[in-house]
Amino acid sequence: MIRGGEVSEEGVDPRWTVKLQQQKGRPERKQRKAVQVPPASTSHQIRSWGSLFQMDKPSPIVGALRFIAFGDPFFSEGTGTMAVLKLEAYAKNLQQWDCAIVRYIIGKLPVLIPFFQVLKKLCNLKGEFHLLLNGNGFFTVKFDLIEDLNSIFEGGPWTMDHRPFILRKWSPQVRMEQERLSSIPIWLRLPNHPLQQWDEDCLNRIGSLLRVPLYVDSATLWCSQASYARICMEVQASTLLLDSVLVEVAPGVRESFMVDYDWKPTTCKYCQTFGHDDASCVMKPSVEPPIADKVGTTRETTITNKGKEKVVSQWIEVSKSQQLKGKDACRCHETNLHIPTKYQDSTKSTK
Repeated sequence: MIRGGEVSEEGVDPRWTVKLQQQKGRPERKQRKAVQVPPASTSHQIRSWGSLFQMDKPSPIVGALRFIAFGDPFFSEGTGTMAVLKLEAYAKNLQQWDCAIVRYIIGKLPVLIPFFQVLKKLCNLKGEFHLLLNGNGFFTVKFDLIEDLNSIFEGGPWTMDHRPFILRKWSPQVRMEQERLSSIPIWLRLPNHPLQQWDEDCLNRIGSLLRVPLYVDSATLWCSQASYARICMEVQASTLLLDSVLVEVAPGVRESFMVDYDWKPTTCKYCQTFGHDDASCVMKPSVEPPIADKVGTTRETTITNKGKEKVVSQWIEVSKSQQLKGKDACRCHETNLHIPTKYQDSTKSTK
């Protein structure tokens, strides 16, 4: 029975007694808050589309610039005007990119984030890196630590989908242009190179035989391993990569040293660039199919004009495969002869 909103067990079916006791022991459910619906606007004022997208407060502008009047920061020469940068600020900005390398990948640009996540685990990087896409296949990687930069740079060559990454240490002279990839840096090794020739002068002389030596890795610099000396070289597309070099170690004493390459780039002899071979070059000269030799033969046609005979000669080009013998050949080519117009009327009259 229900009395004053309460449930009384008197007169209740015994089957419901257990269920009522269980319900009394349950925690009370939280009542849902009623959603207050704002009253409908009674204003019939028409609002413009521009007012619907207006913000209550203007957002602050980050990195705001200011106008500098023409004066000391500018240098005028003739009709042109040139801005002069502050040397202190320029030098400070250069230091921010000392731990950066510029990468270029030949071909279509792949997804780079997963690739660098794998590199971070393989090279055991201690800090973070920032990836900046520059376009044209170039991108810059800025590291927090110089040790991480050296680990990535010396741990190559790196490839993705069988396409190599071209690495360069960042410098103000680096131009990120894809006009012609005519020079790239590659790593080479001098196996079992004598330790007495691991100094800077010897490696510079040996590297200059191959092309332009850039630097050595840390293991070669500190002689931490003696199996090979490793040098980074800048080579041209026209450079012949030698397999051995000849060195005069003393007057009259010459030795030959083997040269191994971590990776040999694909070059094209037609356009003198990297990235494709001779067969796929668009500048490759086309080879025309051989043309059959042609032989000139003379036919004579006799035309009667006013009782006089005149012989008209004409050259006919006949290929060797189409030459015929005997009278059949003469009949075949007589039908293709061109009779001058001044003789056409006389031939009709003779008929």
